[in-house]
Amino acid sequence: LDVTHANGGIISCTRNDADINSSEKIGAIRWKGLHGGSEFTTASIEVDSITDWTAVDGNDYNQGSRMKFYIQSNYSTNTLDTPAMMLNEDGRLGIGTASPGTTLHVKHATQGWLTVEGDGTGNDHSGVNFTTDTGTWTWAAAHTNSSAIGADLLYAYHGGAKLTLDLSGNLAVDGSSTLGTFD
Repeated sequence: LDVTHANGGIISCTRNDADINSSEKIGAIRWKGLHGGSEFTTASIEVDSITDWTAVDGNDYNQGSRMKFYIQSNYSTNTLDTPAMMLNEDGRLGIGTASPGTTLHVKHATQGWLTVEGDGTGNDHSGVNFTTDTGTWTWAAAHTNSSAIGADLLYAYHGGAKLTLDLSGNLAVDGSSTLGTFD
C-alpha cells in the first residue's frame, strides 16, 4: 500500500451507517498472516466510540473515541481480547491497563517498572524531569565518574544537585559534604 498526497498520505477508515452508539467500533487496522491454510490476526489497532455520537448546537465535537492497541503474545492463550495499550478520550495513555488514571499509567501483573536508558556512550545520564510553571525537578541516575560501574542517584532542582546518593552509599545534601553511609 502506497499512499501519496502533496500534504502527506492519508489512510481513512470511515464507518458509514446512520448512527454510531457508545462502544461501537469505528475502524481498525489489523495485521494478519496465513499458516496451514488458516488466517491469524497477530496485532490490531482499533478505534471505538465512548458515547452516542450526536451533533451538539450544530457542531460535530461530541464524537468521543479511544484507540486500543492489541498484540498477540507468544503463548498459547489469546491475548487479543485485552488491549496491550490504550489511548483514551482524555489523552491518557495506559500500558497494560485499559483504564489509565494518569497521563501515563503503566501496569504489569508482576513488574510495573518504567525504564529510562542512556545510549551507553560518554557521561550517561538517565532520569525523569518533572516540570511545572515554576521550575524543573529531576530524579536521575547519573555517572559522575566515567570509570565507575553503576551510577549515582540524584535529585536536582533547576539543574543543581540537592540530594545525591553515591555508589558507596554516601548521602550528600544540597552539594554539601557527605552526611554518612547507609549500610
